[in-house]
Amino acid sequence: MWWRLAFPLIMLLGPRIIPWAFRNLYLVWKLLRDGRVPWLAKLVLPAPLLYLATPIVRIPFIGVAGFVLLVLLAMRIFVALAPQHVVDYYAPWRSRREPPKPPKEPANVVEGTYRVVEEDDAKK
Repeated sequence: MWWRLAFPLIMLLGPRIIPWAFRNLYLVWKLLRDGRVPWLAKLVLPAPLLYLATPIVRIPFIGVAGFVLLVLLAMRIFVALAPQHVVDYYAPWRSRREPPKPPKEPANVVEGTYRVVEEDDAKK
């Protein structure tokens, strides 16, 4: 019966959560394979599996949806614990710094004039 209440919520939040999840899944995969991320941060990702495997009394109506939320939360915590420069390298859309501004006038510009010399004109 609770799924009747959850359906409007999924329809409302789905367009926001699903693209976020796919972008972060790519980012998490890249961060897991990078050696610059500390291994203690990488231990956050198996936590939902540990929760699923333990016989702790769980809230019964959460079920699969709760597990999916725990996985998404673990992904978010993992990205937050990763070094910021590594996250910026793999996900420039998440950069907290402003992009560098282009200089107003290029410094290496030489002003001058030119003329085209044809081969026939050069031999004369």
